[in-house]
Order: sequence, then C-alpha cells, then structure tokens
Amino acid sequence: MNLQSALGLSLAGVSLICSIGFLMHSPQVPKPQPDIATAPNSYIEQMPSSGEESYRIHILGADGVEKEIRIKYRDASDGVLMLGANGKTAHERLLFPDGEVRKEATYDADGVLLAGFEFRGDRTLLWQTALSADQASTATKVFWPGGRLFLENVVDRATKANQSTYYREDGSLWQESVSVAGERMLVKQYDEAGRLRVFKKRLEREDPEVADTEMFNDSGPWPVVKIVYYDAAGQTDFVQWIAYTARWYWDESMNVPNPNPLMIAGVEEYKDGIMIARWHLDSGQRVRLIDTVHPDGAIRRLHADRHGQVFREDFITKGGSSSRFDYTGALGKAWPVNPRLLARLTDDHLPLSEFNAQEALLKARLKEAE
Repeated sequence: MNLQSALGLSLAGVSLICSIGFLMHSPQVPKPQPDIATAPNSYIEQMPSSGEESYRIHILGADGVEKEIRIKYRDASDGVLMLGANGKTAHERLLFPDGEVRKEATYDADGVLLAGFEFRGDRTLLWQTALSADQASTATKVFWPGGRLFLENVVDRATKANQSTYYREDGSLWQESVSVAGERMLVKQYDEAGRLRVFKKRLEREDPEVADTEMFNDSGPWPVVKIVYYDAAGQTDFVQWIAYTARWYWDESMNVPNPNPLMIAGVEEYKDGIMIARWHLDSGQRVRLIDTVHPDGAIRRLHADRHGQVFREDFITKGGSSSRFDYTGALGKAWPVNPRLLARLTDDHLPLSEFNAQEALLKARLKEAE
C-alpha cells in the first residue's frame, strides 16, 4: 500500500470517528414551527403638539389589557398612571423635571379622588385631599399661591353630597354651597366684610313655600330657585323666584339639557325685613298679579291681563276674603316692577373663575421665566 492510500484511509477513519462523536453528543434539533405573531406588551402614542405631553407609553399585561401609562412631558418631566381592572385610573404620579414628586393621587373604582396632593410649577402647594378615618368622606383643600386657604370641599361618598366653602385671598368668607349628585341645592354668598348678602335655595313643587302659590303657572319643569338678597344690616331686602319657562316641551327623563331659559317668576319687596309687596310675572316678564301687604297682614291682590289691565281685585284677611271684578278699566292698570328687584342672577362660579384666572396668569409667568 502506498503512502497516499494509507493517508486516505487514515483521514477517512478520523472523519468517521468525528461524525459518530457529533451524532452522539449533539442536542435534539426541534422540528421547525411556523412563525406565530405575538401580541406586543407596550406601544407608544405620540401626543398632539398643542398639548403639554410629548408621548405616552402604554404598558399591557399578559392578557393584553392596559395596566399602566407612562407619560413624557415636553418639559422633560415624567408621569405615570396605574389603571385598575376596570380601566380607570387607580393611581397617578407626576414628577418635576428634577425627579421630585409634583403630584400624587389615589382614586376609587369609580375614578373619584380619595387622597393626594399637587404642587404648582413654583413648588407651592396647590391642593391636598385626605380620606376620613371612617372612609365615609373626603376633604379637599385648595390654596391660593400665597398659601391661604381658597376652597375646602367635603364629599360624602355614600350620598354624593358635596359641601364647598370658598375664601378670598385676604381670608374672608366668600361663598358656601351644597350640591347633591351634581345639582346645586343651596348657595350662600358673602361680601368682603363676611356678611351674608345672597341666599339661594332649590325648591321642589311640594315644598310648603310654593305649594299654595299661583306664581309658577307659566313655568316649565321644576325645580325652582328662591333667591333672598340681604342688606348690609342683615335684613331681607328683596326676594326673587326663578323658574324655567314653558316655551318648549322637556321632561327630566329626556337625555338632553333643558332647552328652556330661566325666568323671574316673581319678586318680593321688603321694608325693615318685612314683605310689603309681591309681583307675579309671566314668561314675557309681564305683571300678572300684585300683592300689597298691609302692616296688619291683610293683602290687596290685583289680577292683570296680558295688556296690564286689572280685571279683578281681592281683599284677603285672617277672617276671610272678598273679590270684585271689572272689565271696563275702572280698577286701573298694574304698575311695573322696580328694576332693582329684577337684578341679574349672581354668578355661583365667580370664586372658581377668579381663582382659575389667577392660576393661568401664574402659569404663564413661570413659563416665561423658564
């Protein structure tokens, strides 16, 4: 056997040994499987350039349900929203650009704030909320930039009753209100000296104050509002009764706002805290009825037609009443209401509007200083 043949046999043997060794020690090769697309565990949402947010990163759980939202703001600060099983925010955190906590808030399953706080851009405290020890209510305090209390709001979690007290920047009492399920039931407004000047109360049809009056014959769906205006001495100056007109059909069960405008259904004039006259008005603000109240409590009541002509006169006393009718004009015409008694409604949202306006100015100044 020549050298070439021997060398060839030797190499073949080595090759065979290597092949056997490879087969003995190589792992099992998995059977090829088709590529299956897997659901992403996050995605990025670019936010509109007009807003303060730059983008959001939505984090999904293994079940594909969104669990967390990470927010990057245009000022380089960060925020995060932790979502509950129902998809609503359960916890919120916002940081300053340097990493310090700017806002922390915890919400219940319905998305209602339970506890937390927030600082302004200048790091003054804006608001703070705490849950009561029995967890039956929450109390929120909002502060003016100087640190004084602006608003104290207490919400009953079971009844949704909401009591709000507003204060001016100098600390004086400004306004108190009570709301239930978003409906304002009562409002008290005070002057700079802390004196009550306006009292508003929502009344239903069965309320004793309105059950026996004809004042709301031209009004639409209830409720109505009674507004009492006080003088500087604290005595009743005049009263307005506010209702909806009945120009268009509307029912509470309808899923649209009431299209009817408000009207002054009646006004009362007082002297030394005692009512001396009352006017009933129709939806066109024409006088329908005038009560003149005498010191002994007796009432002279005049009924007027659409042209202001008085056609009926009643005398009402504790002992009874009497009436007389005349359609010839002998009873005269109804006199107009003093314009002072038709004062425009005061703004229940004035404290909040002024506070928000000041916050907007402060925010603009801070942005200019950046």
